[in-house]
Amino acid sequence: MFQEESRTVQVNGKAVSGDYQYNVNYSVNNDNLSRLHCEIIKTVTEDIDTPTGKQPVTSGRYIGYLLLESGSKQMSLPESENVTAHLTVFDQITKEVKATLEPKPASKSK
Repeated sequence: MFQEESRTVQVNGKAVSGDYQYNVNYSVNNDNLSRLHCEIIKTVTEDIDTPTGKQPVTSGRYIGYLLLESGSKQMSLPESENVTAHLTVFDQITKEVKATLEPKPASKSK
């Protein structure tokens, strides 16, 4: 009757580099990376006027995204951002994710 034809696993995580947090979401279909999405959030501190004076408030500001899907990379970043730095982090994240998908060598038992 029922025959499974494919199985997709979705994984969420994050990476931090400097003032940036990369919210990572990737999908694995039949042990192959099918999609990897990084949402980029920049930590910013702004002085806010309060009744007792200015107070620093830290928050996360959405910057853009990087995407790897079906072997193609896409991105959406403001031109004011250092694209090379973000692509370097994205490539490292991609490398680390792909390393988790490689088959582990069988251990030798004695």
